[in-house]
Amino acid sequence: MNDALLPDIGLPDGRRSTSTIDIAVDGLWRRLARNNEFRQRITAQSDTTRILKAALLQQAIGRSEDARKLVRLFRSEDAFDEALENIIKEHFGLSEYKCC
Repeated sequence: MNDALLPDIGLPDGRRSTSTIDIAVDGLWRRLARNNEFRQRITAQSDTTRILKAALLQQAIGRSEDARKLVRLFRSEDAFDEALENIIKEHFGLSEYKCC
């Protein structure tokens, strides 16, 4: 599955295109973070990343409102962005990936 999301289209230095991931990130941001009311309950970034993983699972099974409620616990939209970036880096092995 990762190969489909990271096509090798001949970028220099063995880099891979992340445009498909960028589109997915934008969709997740729109569904989970946009216009959400962050309540600053979770401040540790490691906890934010774990909770975002749970929210992504909720989103995957069609429970969007439950996913938004989990994200609402974050301290800020920046915390959401950082957690999402960390998950992508870890999952796809993209140590220099920047999102949002």
